[in-house]
Amino acid sequence: MIPGPSIQVCQGDKVVVDVENHIEGMEVTIHWHGVWQRGSQYYDGVPYVTQCPIQEGNTFRYQWTAGNEGTHFWHAHTGMQKIDGLYGSIVIRQPPNKDPNSNLYDYDLTTHVMLISDWFHESAVERFPGRLAVNTGQAPESVLINGKGQFRDPNTGFMTNTPLEVFTITSGRRYRFRMINSYGSVCPAQITIEGHTLTVIATDGEAVQPVQVNTIISFSARQKK
Repeated sequence: MIPGPSIQVCQGDKVVVDVENHIEGMEVTIHWHGVWQRGSQYYDGVPYVTQCPIQEGNTFRYQWTAGNEGTHFWHAHTGMQKIDGLYGSIVIRQPPNKDPNSNLYDYDLTTHVMLISDWFHESAVERFPGRLAVNTGQAPESVLINGKGQFRDPNTGFMTNTPLEVFTITSGRRYRFRMINSYGSVCPAQITIEGHTLTVIATDGEAVQPVQVNTIISFSARQKK
């Protein structure tokens, strides 16, 4: 399952996640990217800093309070496991009357999270060790939105007939989309919706002065709405 389960809660909720490590011969930790760990720093998921890694066959319980609203994401913080698909979204919602930009959208749906990622045809540990960022071959074979995408063979032109992500909207309504960049490669992502202007109202979990754009350029681990 790529991406992993989306965690969507309200500000002030207590989040409890049991992580079972079934990765053969590897350890793992989970980092809650963008989530404040005030008073729960030992659950931040940084191996050998805030915790010992979870060994194969073991379970670790993470517990933290959803203190800061916004769009965040969780991902593995050991080795290159994030590149191989160990990540998911986190949305911490606040009451609409506390959102300074709530008047700019009609709907904030749980299904309107856009988690973009790159996909390689080999595991990260086979592809990247010893390879410098300036070397060729860094570009991914595909780009995924919520784990869905297609691949075109550059040599034959053959394209896979795999499904793409579909978002349902109603004409004339304003929707809040939450975008998360989970890229593992060095390249930024460029997002454009043909025939539409986008209004950026938050970035990295913080509300901003609204600005209209035609294109969003996002680097890895950035979140925009």
